[in-house]
Amino acid sequence: MMLCSFLAKAIGAVYRLPLTNLLGADGVGRYQLVFPLYALTLALTSSAMPILLARQIAKEMRFGYAVFRRSLTLMALLGGIGTLFLLTAAYPIAYLQGAPSLATCYLVIAPAVLAVALSSSFRGWFTATLHTGVLSGATLVEQVVKLSGLGFAVWLAKWGDVPAVLGALAGVTIAEVATLIWHVVAYYALGYRLPSPAVSLSLRPVWLSSLPITACNMIMPVVAGIDSLLLVNLAVWGGAGRDAAVNRYGVLTGAVGTVTNLPIVLTLAFVTLIVPIVSRAVGRRSIMDVRRNSTDVLWLVMALSLPSAVALALMAPSVVRLLYPRLTLAEQSFAAFLLRISAASVPIISMQQMYNALLQAVERSVTGAKQMAVGGVVKVVADVVLVPFLGMTGAAVAALACYATVLVLHWIAYTRLTGRYALARPFAACAFATLCMGVTVWSLSRLIANNTLQVALNVLIGAAVYAIILWCTHGASWWHNRRASGRSV
Repeated sequence: MMLCSFLAKAIGAVYRLPLTNLLGADGVGRYQLVFPLYALTLALTSSAMPILLARQIAKEMRFGYAVFRRSLTLMALLGGIGTLFLLTAAYPIAYLQGAPSLATCYLVIAPAVLAVALSSSFRGWFTATLHTGVLSGATLVEQVVKLSGLGFAVWLAKWGDVPAVLGALAGVTIAEVATLIWHVVAYYALGYRLPSPAVSLSLRPVWLSSLPITACNMIMPVVAGIDSLLLVNLAVWGGAGRDAAVNRYGVLTGAVGTVTNLPIVLTLAFVTLIVPIVSRAVGRRSIMDVRRNSTDVLWLVMALSLPSAVALALMAPSVVRLLYPRLTLAEQSFAAFLLRISAASVPIISMQQMYNALLQAVERSVTGAKQMAVGGVVKVVADVVLVPFLGMTGAAVAALACYATVLVLHWIAYTRLTGRYALARPFAACAFATLCMGVTVWSLSRLIANNTLQVALNVLIGAAVYAIILWCTHGASWWHNRRASGRSV
């Protein structure tokens, strides 16, 4: 799943980087303004179902199948409502965002909501049954088909930025429909069918069970939606021109966000699969299995995210120059500055998402939702205080404060429930290996003038140094202990 996630992200970069260079910062700003409301709609309609199904099916297959069957009806209903909402609210929302031309963009992306909702039920089924090949394939299908949006954008760009953005969004809709088709075909190809469940179940308990998970998953999309309404206006109120504010919003959420999301995406394989694994342990009432799996997955996520953050911070100017050559020198400088700040969010968000998944696996979704709401309040308050004075830099700092607050609250809640974990040694090993990697990357950056060669060697040699030192300091002993105890690695 990690490999396919990386390939999907690479394909996404093939799509996103030329798109950014085609649209420019202004066009990317318009493109990004559409997604907060779209993401919020998805969170309301379909984000809970994969987690709910993975948890219920993993604990008890017969009852879980009944939930799955009912979820298809519920997702069709909620997805249809979400699509209708975007179609009817397109023009008012676009005017509130200060960009009336965005209304047509919402109309183009609205059908994707229904497709994503139906896909979420199948994704929950395949997650619970650990069909990682299907899940990985769906990720690749979505990204490959989304490339069609780049072709539409290139074709429509001669009529202006807005038509080009419409073409890119059309690719998103087509990709979600293709992903739904992939899930349905895989379901039947693997021999599953849709007979009536042995357990009678109404829609109401399924909907009620999904509410806490939905509430937890929608907090950040709500905050992102508030950001889309506030950030540009706050920056203008602080003295920036509207075009400049939209430009910098596009740099923060588009250019910088794309880069920082790559290592975070790699950790999502753990986030996805830990829910059914821990849920099975909860069903067996085995606290030892819960603690063992939690310990393993937490240090592995840190082992991936911490060096990624340090590498992005050290190589920020080189990465921005390599990936976004069309940006002006001033835009590149600003993007590199924001990337250094936002790089710290990689381990923070990765660990926060993991603790959130663990809370959902042990059926503490309400606790997670309350803590995410606290983080959302911190983000909005920090935006209001910082953005008028610091511009989009303030927004980046506010995001760090938000996710750090949630991570601390999640950690306290989970350790109170399941006990403290012996993570000092693996975390120290990750920190030491990251320090050695950082020295290597810093040295190579001073020795090599060619930007492309510098980035490539830093990635290859830095990753090798990190992997070798981490293996020597902790990885080998961890592997040996797992093998000696007879457990699968």
